[in-house]
Amino acid sequence: MDRPGAFQAGYLLKLIDSFGAYIRIPDSTLLEAGQGIKGEHIEAFHSPGNDLAMIYLPVGKSIALRTDLFKGNTLQGCWFNPRTGSYSSLETLQKNKITQFTAPETGIEKDFVLILDGRL
Repeated sequence: MDRPGAFQAGYLLKLIDSFGAYIRIPDSTLLEAGQGIKGEHIEAFHSPGNDLAMIYLPVGKSIALRTDLFKGNTLQGCWFNPRTGSYSSLETLQKNKITQFTAPETGIEKDFVLILDGRL
């Protein structure tokens, strides 16, 4: 239990639980480009109202997302580092049909969660 992976799983659980009442709908159609296979497979889910999404990247890299699926004209986004439990600063993004995102660090063992919030 005193292994790095155990702490990382706890950080991810706290992140997902922090959005409480939202029902999570798995949805790989959010990904326009960058979906990996096997150990690089990206998982994504959104809320029923399409105003919140989380995208887990097991490998730090660039992806393209369909941000036109979100309500509103802008989104707030940040990166969550499950290795440390820390968040990047929150950024306001203009919503486009497809938006490119690159993890703060790239490569193997550099997993991140992208959080997009359209509840502005």
